Amino acid sequence: MTTSASWTLFDIGDVAATAVPGHAGLFGQSVVDNTDEGGASLLAVRYEPGAGDDARCHAVGQVVLVMDGELTIDGQPCRAGAGGFMPADHTYAVRAGSQGATAVEFRPAPIVYGSGLDDTATMHVKPPTEPRADFLVQWETMGSAGPVTSVHDFSYFDITTMPELEVSPEMWIQALVNHVEDEGHSMLMVRHAAGNVTPTHSHDVDQIVLVLDGSIKQGNRAFTPRTGFFTPKGRRYMLTAGDEGTVRVEWRPSSLRFATDWAAPRA
Repeated sequence: MTTSASWTLFDIGDVAATAVPGHAGLFGQSVVDNTDEGGASLLAVRYEPGAGDDARCHAVGQVVLVMDGELTIDGQPCRAGAGGFMPADHTYAVRAGSQGATAVEFRPAPIVYGSGLDDTATMHVKPPTEPRADFLVQWETMGSAGPVTSVHDFSYFDITTMPELEVSPEMWIQALVNHVEDEGHSMLMVRHAAGNVTPTHSHDVDQIVLVLDGSIKQGNRAFTPRTGFFTPKGRRYMLTAGDEGTVRVEWRPSSLRFATDWAAPRA
């Protein structure tokens, strides 16, 4: 357990999985769990073959991303790189295929399970940043990288089939979750060419970054698939893609209308 002021590194493969109460065949790993008010969380869940629930419901909206295997989420088959957004208080079915599956769940709230069947957390999201000329360019670019969706509606995404938007000759993005409402949240896929450098910067909102493919460095720390970090708002960092490039997702408890402050002017 940590707080939203704590820089947190995680490795999905390093955390011992324990049975999720009330969910037969599911084993959970809490990899980010900011327990203070306004905290965010990331839960990794391993599904045994055929395991799942026919009527799952949460008090907060969440993003589910499949890491391996296949999950059928409300009738939609989702393989690695695919998933969906489940609105708060929306009842849905989820079940693993014959090989089982591993998925991660991003939430703008601590991991709280009340009865073991659903959670009782309160969602905390950041209101949009006040507009500024340089932010408007950023917002337009990110917002055009995927379909605009609603925090009140069920939506799906698939990294392997959605078109990418080139933001530079060495970086491409997809807006996987792109909520229009002030109370929404968001998730971007970011793909870097080998050696691509993201200069030192910070955001005015917390974020969880998870590497899906390749590697990326942050100072002397190297992140490989299934590893990542939670970055508190206002904390500066830079990234350098490895020799094979990298694919990562960055989830935020806010819409895509957030601020990015660069430590030095960019070319």
